[in-house]
Amino acid sequence: MSREPEAILDSVVQLTEQRQLDSLAESLVSTVSQMLSIDEVCILDVDKLTKRKGGLDGQRNVSSASLAVSVKLCIEQQREICFSNGLHQELAVPIIINDKLTKVLLVSAPLLTEQDRVLLRGFAKVYENYFHIVVESETDSLTNLLNRKAFLPQLYSSVEIACDLLQEQAQASQDADEELKLWICIFDIDYFKKINDTFGHLYGDEVLLQVSALMKQVFNPQDLMFRFGGDEFVILPAPRSRRALIELCQEFTQNLAQLQQERLGGIRISMGIVGIDPRVDPGTLLNQADNALYFVKGNGRNQVAFYGQLLAEGKLQRPEIEDDIELF
Repeated sequence: MSREPEAILDSVVQLTEQRQLDSLAESLVSTVSQMLSIDEVCILDVDKLTKRKGGLDGQRNVSSASLAVSVKLCIEQQREICFSNGLHQELAVPIIINDKLTKVLLVSAPLLTEQDRVLLRGFAKVYENYFHIVVESETDSLTNLLNRKAFLPQLYSSVEIACDLLQEQAQASQDADEELKLWICIFDIDYFKKINDTFGHLYGDEVLLQVSALMKQVFNPQDLMFRFGGDEFVILPAPRSRRALIELCQEFTQNLAQLQQERLGGIRISMGIVGIDPRVDPGTLLNQADNALYFVKGNGRNQVAFYGQLLAEGKLQRPEIEDDIELF
């Protein structure tokens, strides 16, 4: 183990080379593991602690005692907590994003010196500062939604969660419309080019802002929302049944249609949806949602269509080999 200035500098360089939030967290965990003689290190997402078992963003597990003592106190008191049982020390370092404690760096070791704690605080601060830079690079500047760059890692994460859901529900006998699934919803604004050409791009930007604002109102923070560019948007909803997703998308489209504007009136969209099947390549899944969208655009627009339902009704044909579209 080396704590020479060169080694610390190399670790900081490695940490700031990351361009995605998941890899940034993994890099912090790896850096701390290499720099210090510790047993366990992980980053805990405070919002997920009560929503997903463990709630870990890292490579290791922590004991329930750790979560019950050091992490709990860290979150409650909004400060660093060091808990010792005589044999081990547990250090919980708060990570503050936008003035809110969002994550906790949790370290377990036989002995943590004051120098160790200073180093851990420093790495946590580097993570906080660089987190903002990465978030900014993954955010659409107009709508403040996630951008196309952020989509691919989130899609792969959704595929992994869909695999877990599939295993959990494999033995359950349940109405297909009520099964929890993950989905890809892709939509664009009907006749948006005409809106830009008729009223100008500034007016078109105002329409995009109204659409994104309503997305944030109707969908919840666990639903990942992206602007791909132009008037094209994608949503990766949190696990929902087909029935619940239909109701949510109908609420969204109806609210858009009721928006009153001086020149345009209501906004109408066309949307294609596909359920995420972990056995299908992510690029193919996005292609399927896109096929459903283009079916809607060619058949009256202002509708929401499911790829699977279009296949079942014979309105779309499944290609013998579905070419993956290029995600980027």
